[in-house]
Amino acid sequence: MTMKRLKYLLLLPVFFTALMGKAQVYSLSQCIEHAWTTHPQIKSLEQGNSISIEQLDQLKAAAQPSLAFNASQNMNTGRSIDPFTYQFTNETIFSNNFGLNASVTLFAGFKYARSKEQQAILIEANNENVAKIKNDLALSIANQYLQVILYKQQIVALDSQMLQTQRQYEREQKLFDAGKSNQNKVMQLKAQALNEEIRKTDLILFHDNALTNLKYAAAFDTKEFDIVVPDIEPVLKSLGDYTFETVYAEAEKNMATVKYAKANEAYY
Repeated sequence: MTMKRLKYLLLLPVFFTALMGKAQVYSLSQCIEHAWTTHPQIKSLEQGNSISIEQLDQLKAAAQPSLAFNASQNMNTGRSIDPFTYQFTNETIFSNNFGLNASVTLFAGFKYARSKEQQAILIEANNENVAKIKNDLALSIANQYLQVILYKQQIVALDSQMLQTQRQYEREQKLFDAGKSNQNKVMQLKAQALNEEIRKTDLILFHDNALTNLKYAAAFDTKEFDIVVPDIEPVLKSLGDYTFETVYAEAEKNMATVKYAKANEAYY
């Protein structure tokens, strides 16, 4: 591998960064929020839950007392029967009718109470199901997001190693030219640089594939897409001290999957 080729390879990160600089960058929270708002299953469940809420309102209304008022007016002209005297008359007669109806369900075999309770549990189960899907989707996106960050960090680390290898190669070549080193050391450094070149090509490919997978998982249709690499030190400091038991207890209490299972159990 010539030095010209090696220097060109070392400029790849700069070129790569310049290209990605045109891309819209997204944070992890933005990726998750975008996926939540566009996921077809989530949208379908939320629409279904809206219908269930309307049905619950209808059940509540059906169990309430009802009151109806009606009124009518009649006019008879010419020869007709007076509705009050039942005698024929040629006068114009006006008559008004008023009605008031009221009804209340005293007992229906607990029909409305049970239906309302079941419908309320169904709504809760649907809510927990939406939360479960959102949680699963967020975990999947977070995993892919971290994978992209890992490749980015590996590329940066490899860039540093390649610069070091280049310096060692140049130094060893000068020593060889001065007769103070042997060709074997020079060839070893050239082979190392070639391996690092191949490794970097692979890492860039892996990075691009991981970035593409993340873009589709988060339902973005932009052509240029990249992510924000966050500073994790403040996050790690804010976590505090957690044991396996405390983490498990929090997950058991708050995980949407557990809540959804409990809601389903209550419904059936």
